Amino acid sequence: MARVGILPAACAALVALVTAGASARAGATTAGGAPAAGRAVANAATSSVPSCGYVHASVPYTSHGQAEKWRVYVKGDASCATAVKVLDAVMHLRGKQHLGSSEAGSYFTYDGWLCPFGDMGTQTCELPAHLPAHPPIRAHALALDCTTFERGCPARVPSAEL
Repeated sequence: MARVGILPAACAALVALVTAGASARAGATTAGGAPAAGRAVANAATSSVPSCGYVHASVPYTSHGQAEKWRVYVKGDASCATAVKVLDAVMHLRGKQHLGSSEAGSYFTYDGWLCPFGDMGTQTCELPAHLPAHPPIRAHALALDCTTFERGCPARVPSAEL
């Protein structure tokens, strides 16, 4: 899940947050044996972020795909409507692509947001103070593909996953 390469340092910090959440989930699987990415771990001490909306998109991303339901979560200085708008634009290929030497070093930008290429049922975006990803990061947004969950997307995710 880690995304390294030529991504800016602040984007690497976001990757560290997401990777930490993935490490906490390691070993959790769905009924079919697939990883249960995005599942909240049974660690009541962590704060969580509620879902605030949905995006309908297909994988791989297409300009008109609507096949799958993705649940949206946002934290920081951005509204739910803004997070949904940005994630919808990226997942429907309306963001500007920045191709690195590999997929791990590639990302989209849209309306001041930076979004690394999607990763197995998740799409993350961050709103840096200035592009390309200068700290402080003002907001984080996450979309989870609900078809990857046995019982649908969780209503809340640990704050550290954003």
